[in-house]
Parts: sequence; structure tokens; C-alpha cells
Amino acid sequence: MKYKDEVEESDNEEEQEQQIQQQIKSCPYCGSRSESIYQKEASIPTYVISIAAVFFFQFWSIFIIPIIIQSTQMIAKRCYDCDQIIQKHNLFSIPSLSDQVLNFRFGSCAVILSRKYAYIILTLLIIIFTYRQYAFGLNNIEQNASNLPQNNIITSSWQEYVNNCGKDVYLSNELRAKSNFNKVYLQNIVKWQGVFMSFLNKPPKFMNSNQFYFIKVKMEPSDSAIGSPDLALKVEYLIHQQYQDTLNQITEGDIILFKGKFIIMGDEFNEHVLDLDHIENTDKKKNWKIQNTLMVNMMKKIKMIKMIKRQILLFKNDCFGFSGFIYY
Repeated sequence: MKYKDEVEESDNEEEQEQQIQQQIKSCPYCGSRSESIYQKEASIPTYVISIAAVFFFQFWSIFIIPIIIQSTQMIAKRCYDCDQIIQKHNLFSIPSLSDQVLNFRFGSCAVILSRKYAYIILTLLIIIFTYRQYAFGLNNIEQNASNLPQNNIITSSWQEYVNNCGKDVYLSNELRAKSNFNKVYLQNIVKWQGVFMSFLNKPPKFMNSNQFYFIKVKMEPSDSAIGSPDLALKVEYLIHQQYQDTLNQITEGDIILFKGKFIIMGDEFNEHVLDLDHIENTDKKKNWKIQNTLMVNMMKKIKMIKMIKRQILLFKNDCFGFSGFIYY
């Protein structure tokens, strides 16, 4: 009786093994029924997101990429005998944008969003990264400015400077204006003629070696509002001592010849700043307060057009939210 029970038990074990073997699917490549191997491997999103991280985060991507790799790997089921991939299971999945509900999966975590909010988040991310690249470009321009030729006398006229770095150029494209200034004008010297307006912060009597003041100059054609200077010439102690007689004699409206080195580009609120190197009085006068009527009317029209465009922009933003853009 005992022998019979042992035979039946062995038969049951053989049947169970046969059932297990039948449940194990054979490899479609070699037909083997050996147990499969499960491995974590890099997927296509791993490479795509890692490359994007290098582009956007640059140096800091060395800390971000390991996290990306761990969260976007796939589990590959391989045949033990031929090592071919039988099945893939992605831990990271990106849904189709045509779906009304989008399901983002990161391993055991999942985020479910409606298509509308997914578009909003995507738009915000694009804006943030674009702004970062824009700001990084500005920093690069400033860092590379020191490598450009400096202390050279350039023949660029005031009108050319206004066309390259004037306030209208600055308002329409700040990056372009700064790039032009750093490439051509920064730390370089110009010889121009302008109308003396007044002094700014000039000491009343004696000047110490650590003091400085500014000369406000109106140029023609003007790049600033009526009554505002176009240039501020920085006068340091040695220059003041050298040209003290001229500086004490010039009065409002005198046309002066000056040589100066650009140090700061102006914007819509501030004038362009130069280090004064030489100044002389031409003994000619010009009333800088008298503006050409045609020029004044033209400036008024330009301001009116800009005001109308701003109102249109605000109206579109109110009506369309993120989808309302205007280019001018």
C-alpha cells in the first residue's frame, strides 16, 4: 500500500511538471521552453529625454540623466538559450496626443491628465526652457565681450549707432541690440559732436581723486525724449584736471567735440554712457530745446501706434489666454 502511494505521488509530480512545461510558452525564435530572463534595458525615451536634458541643462545634466535612466528603462524578457527579446514592458510611456485623457506612466506611478491641461503644461515648459536659453545667450554675449577688440577708435557715426543700438532697436530686439553693442562699441572709442545740456553731480568747487561726474549731451538726431539727454559722458578726476578750463567755460547749448569710450548701453529709460577722454568747445551754439515740429509729430504718431498695438495685445490675451499672441 505504501509503495502504491509513492508511485501515485511520483505520477502526480510528473503531471505537474508537464503542466508547467505546457504553460511555459516556447521561444518564437528557437522554440526553447527554458525559463526566460528578465532584464532592465534602456528604451527609446531614455535616449531622447537624455539628449534633451543635455541640451537644456548642460552641465547639470550629469545629475539628472541617472534619474532619467532609472525612470525610463524598460523590462525586457529574453530567451535563456538564444538571448532574443521575447517581450517588452515599458516603465515609461507617452500617450497619443489625440486621446482625450492622457496617461503618463513612470514605473509604478501614473499621472492622468486631460488633453487641455497637458497642452497648458507643455506650453509652460516650452516657454520656461526658451526663456532660459534666451537668458543664457545674453550671459554668453556678456562673457565673450571681454575677448573682443577694445580701446580702438572706431569710425561709426552717431546715426549708425542709433541704427544698431538705439532705443527702438532695444525695444524690438534686446538681444540683437546688446550683441551689436558688445561686438562693435563696448570699450571702443568714438569721436562725435553734440550739444551740451548740463552737468550731473558735478562738485561745486574742488574735486577729489575718487570723485566723478557726468556731462549730459543731446545728439542730433535725438534718440531720447524731449528734454532728456542721449549720452552721459563720465568725467573722472584726471580728465577734469586736464580740461578744467573748457569744462568751466562751456554753457548750455554749446556744441562740443568729444572723444569717449563706451562703457554702458542705454535703454528706454537710461542714456548711453561713455568715459570722457577728450573735449573741446566749438564756440557754436544750438538751442536743443527747439525741436523740429515734423519730428515731434512723427514721434507722437509712433507712440500712438505702439499704444494701439499694446491695447490689441491685451485684448487678445483677455479673449484667448495662452493662444493669443501678437508679433510686431
